[in-house]
Amino acid sequence: MRPVKRKIKFFVAIIFIAAIIFLNNKNYLEPFKNKFSYFFYYPEIIISKITFSARDSLRLIFEIRKAYDDKIFLIDENNKLRKQISDLKEADNENKILRNILNLPLAKEHSFIDGTVIGKDPYNFSDYLLINRGSEAGIGKEMAVVDQSGFYIGRIINVLSNTAGVLLVTDNRSAISAIDQNTRVRGLVKNDRNIGLYFDMVLQDAEVRVDDIIVSLPIGASAAVQPIAKVISIEKYPNKTFQKIKLSPLADMKKIEKVFILLD
Repeated sequence: MRPVKRKIKFFVAIIFIAAIIFLNNKNYLEPFKNKFSYFFYYPEIIISKITFSARDSLRLIFEIRKAYDDKIFLIDENNKLRKQISDLKEADNENKILRNILNLPLAKEHSFIDGTVIGKDPYNFSDYLLINRGSEAGIGKEMAVVDQSGFYIGRIINVLSNTAGVLLVTDNRSAISAIDQNTRVRGLVKNDRNIGLYFDMVLQDAEVRVDDIIVSLPIGASAAVQPIAKVISIEKYPNKTFQKIKLSPLADMKKIEKVFILLD
């Protein structure tokens, strides 16, 4: 029974299709086609707009994603360029410092090794620097330390294999044997938290003048004699043994980044 029904449905479908083809060829279906097209005109427009909108939305999403990826790439490249520029600036600054020290008489008279400041006393209890050079580089205790201009700033007080500590002249524990470069008067360069750097142990009748340069005397095995400070004021008291001579360091202690340790 079922196979017969299927055959009937098949023949009906064939006849229907053949009728549609015949009527279409004779243009009998044109009125129906026009009405059919008119009926679906607006839905087609709506569907078309939705399709184009969806396509544009997808395109916008992909463009946004690409723009985001490009932004991340550009940020990464920009950071790399900034790092390169920073490294070049640091290298240029270090080269300038080295050229400056090499042009000083110091470089012709003494052997030295450069070091970089890698630490300071965070609590300012002492004027102390930690540098990235130690015994492996030939550093030893009591060696004199100068800045890039050749101004004396302190001495090595402790040494490890790859680091060393520098006690600055502005530390209260420091006492440097020194001499007035003009009058040859000797004394000690010390520091006091209240009055700052001063030239101690200078008798009342000794001749020291404002703007005189005070230089270091040889320390330990070092034969180096380097400028330390300038005299900024002098006070004499008849009833006291020593003059009160205030000094100003020649080196800018707050901006020291690179130091040079005199090896002889």
